[in-house]
Amino acid sequence: MKSFVLSVLTLFFWAFRLFGQESPCAEGTQAELKRLDWIAHTLKTEGLTYETLSYDNLPGAHSFAHSVVVNFPGRLAARLVIVIPVDTAPHQDALVSLQAALTAAGAWKNHPPAFPVTLFFAGAERAQGPGYPLSSTQFLNTFFPWEPTSVVILDIDSQSTQLELSLVSGASIAPLWLTQAWLETLRSAGFRVHIAGNQPQIFRFDLPEKRTLAQPWFERGFPTMLIHSVGSPTAGTGTVPLVTLALNSFMKRFPAGYPPTSDHSYIIFDGFGKTFFLTQEWYLTLLLVIGGLITLLFLARQGQRGVDSLSWLKAIWQIPVTFFSLFLLLTFSTGILDGLFQQKGFSSFWRYEPFLTLTLKIILTLSLYFLSFFQVRRNPLSRWSKFYSYSAVFVLSVETLAAAAVELSFSFYFLWAFFFAVLFHLTAKKGLKAVFFALAPLWFVKALIETFALAPDPILQRWILVTPALGNLIVALVLFPFLQMAHALHYLSHQRQNRNEKLRVRLLFLSTAAASLILIAVVLRANPFHHQKIPLTVQEQLNISHQTDNLTLSSPVSWGRTTFWWNGQVMNLPPQEQTAHYQLPFNDALWKTTVSSQHFLNRKVWHLHLENGGPRQMSVTLTSAHPLVVYDCNFPFSLEQGGKVVQIFIGRNPPPELDLRLTLAQDAIVTVHISARYQPAPRKVHAEGAPLHVESELTVNDTLVLTS
Repeated sequence: MKSFVLSVLTLFFWAFRLFGQESPCAEGTQAELKRLDWIAHTLKTEGLTYETLSYDNLPGAHSFAHSVVVNFPGRLAARLVIVIPVDTAPHQDALVSLQAALTAAGAWKNHPPAFPVTLFFAGAERAQGPGYPLSSTQFLNTFFPWEPTSVVILDIDSQSTQLELSLVSGASIAPLWLTQAWLETLRSAGFRVHIAGNQPQIFRFDLPEKRTLAQPWFERGFPTMLIHSVGSPTAGTGTVPLVTLALNSFMKRFPAGYPPTSDHSYIIFDGFGKTFFLTQEWYLTLLLVIGGLITLLFLARQGQRGVDSLSWLKAIWQIPVTFFSLFLLLTFSTGILDGLFQQKGFSSFWRYEPFLTLTLKIILTLSLYFLSFFQVRRNPLSRWSKFYSYSAVFVLSVETLAAAAVELSFSFYFLWAFFFAVLFHLTAKKGLKAVFFALAPLWFVKALIETFALAPDPILQRWILVTPALGNLIVALVLFPFLQMAHALHYLSHQRQNRNEKLRVRLLFLSTAAASLILIAVVLRANPFHHQKIPLTVQEQLNISHQTDNLTLSSPVSWGRTTFWWNGQVMNLPPQEQTAHYQLPFNDALWKTTVSSQHFLNRKVWHLHLENGGPRQMSVTLTSAHPLVVYDCNFPFSLEQGGKVVQIFIGRNPPPELDLRLTLAQDAIVTVHISARYQPAPRKVHAEGAPLHVESELTVNDTLVLTS
C-alpha cells in the first residue's frame, strides 16, 4: 500500500512538472509528442503492457502524433472504454483526465476491475474537419469487442468539481440507462453535475456543427458519454481521486452487465439543481392519453359544435394565408434588422447580442402583424373568436404529429402547447383563457431563453437570426398558433363589447410599436465590447510563385483612430473603418523549397524539402492534364477526378522542415500546389490607440512544376 501511494505521489509530481511546462499541446506539436512519450514511460514504469498506434496508414488523414492503448481483463461480460484526449486547445491542459486514468491504471494493475477496461489515450482528437477525431476513427477500424461495450470520454481539464454531461452528438444520443448511471455516479462521488435539458430535445438532427468527440463511437453503435469540466479551477488536486472513484463506482452499478434495452427518446427536465426524466414509454402513454381524451371530449360535444365545425371548414383557407403573411412579415423584419445593423456599422451584431436581436425581431414582427390584421378593419378575414381557437388547436396538432414523426422527444414542446390550446378553446371564461394562453408557450420560452441568453448556442442563433428562409420558417411555425390564440382573445372581447374595440387595438399596436422603438434605440446604443477588446483580424496572403504579399485588416465594428505595427513597420489605419487592404513588399525569407529527383527504369522519385517555419496546417495537391499513377508517397493520399488530381494529407502542425517523397512515372508532368496556414502569423503584429484584440493569420501559397 505504501509503495502504491508513493508511486501515485511521484506520478502527480512529474505530471505537474511536465504539464506546467508543456501545456497546452496542440496536435502534432512537440508538446503533444512529449506528453504521449511521458504516458508510455509511466505505463512502462508501472509494469503495464500498452500498444502504440500511429496514423501512417490511415486513409484520408495523417497526423504527426499517435495514441496509446492499455487493456485490463475483467470477470463480467461488459466492457468499458475510457477515452482521454491528449491534444488540447489553448485554454486547456487535460491534467485531471490523464492523472485520473493513470491513477486508475496503477490500481487496476494488481486489482483488476470488474469490467474489461480499455484505456485509450488519444492524440489528434480535437481538430475540425473530415476524419476527425483521428485516433478514435483509427482505433474503431480494428475494435470489435464480443461483449456489450459502453464508452466514456473524459474531457476534464481543471481542478473543478463542476461537470457537464454531453450526451448528444449530431443526431445520436446516449441511452437513458447510461445517462442516469453517470449522473448518479458523479453526483454520489461529490461532483456538481449539469445536463442541458433542452439539448436532447432541440438538437436531434445530424448537424455537422453539433458533432462532438463522441461522434465516431456513436456511429459504431456504442453507448457513449462525454464528460466536460466547467467552472473555475480550484486549488489542490481533489478532482483526480473523485474521477477515479467515479470510474470504479460506475462499474459497480452493473453487477450483471449492461441493461439489454435502450431508450433513446427520453425527455429531460432540469432546474433548481434537480434532474427528472420522462421515458419513452411514459411519454407515449401521455401522448396517447391526451390525444384520446381530447378526441372523446370533442366527440361528446359534437352535437353542440356541429355548426362551429362546418363554419371553421368553410374558412380554413385563411390558415395558409395568414401563415404566409406572418412569414413575409418576419422576412421584412429581418430586412429591417439587417439595415439597422448596417447603419450601426456592425453587421455581425446578432452574433454578440443574440437574445436582444431575437427579442427585437419578434416584437417588430408583432407590431407589423397587429397593424396588418387588427388595424385594417376592412379585410375578408374572419372576426369569429372560435375560428381562431379552432385553428390554433388544429395547427398545434399537426405540428405535434410532425415533430413526433421526426423525433419523438422533440414533440414535447408542441404537445404541451397543444394541451393548453385545447383548454383555451373549451373554456368560456376569459380569465381562464388568458391563463391557458400564457401557459401554452412556456417551454418554447424556456428553450429560447436558455439557448439565446443563458447558454447561447451559435447553431440556433444562425438558423433563426441569419438564414432568412429557414430561420423565419422556424419562427413562423412556432409563433403562428399563439397568434391565432391572440386573435381568439381579441375577437372574444369584440363579440361581447364592441364599443371599445378601436381603443384596444390601438393600445395593442402602440404598445408593440413603442417596444420596438425602444429596442431599436437600445440596439443603436449597445456596445458588446464595452468590457472587452474589439477583435481585429489580420490576414496576410503570401504567394511565392507570383511574388506578392497582401495584408487585410478587418473588424466587426469601426476601430476608431489607431496605429498598427506589422513586423516592426508602422501603418496608420483609416479611422472609422472596418476593413483596410495593403500591398506589402515581397519577402520569401519564411519559405524555402528545395527539389531534387532520381530515376530508375521508367519511374522518378521526387524529393521536396520544405523549410516552412512550422505552420498550423498544410495542404499539398498534385494536378496533371493526364491521369497520374502514384507508385509511392511517404504521406497518405487520394486520387480524385479520374486520377488527374492527387490530394496528399499532411498532418496538422508539421515540423519546420518537412520532407515529401513522391514516386511518379518518369514522363509525368505535374503541378504541385502547396498551401500553408499559420495561426497566429509568425510576423509580429500590434495595435495601439484603440482597445483592439489582434488575431493574426498568414497563408502561404506556392506552385511548383515537376517535369522530366
